[in-house]
Amino acid sequence: MPTRKQFRIICPMNKKNIKTYLPFILLALSFLMIAAGFMREENYEVFTKAAHICLECIGIG
Repeated sequence: MPTRKQFRIICPMNKKNIKTYLPFILLALSFLMIAAGFMREENYEVFTKAAHICLECIGIG
């Protein structure tokens, strides 16, 4: 069974490092997902659905 020192060498990510880097990792993943949506031109679909919902809310559509 490895000692604590050996375990740190094997697994350098401790809870402090994870808490530090997690927001940046999530931010990078969100930017990648947004970019993928723009590349697939899904922004037009989202805008169209939003416009229909908005028009339905005010009673026009």
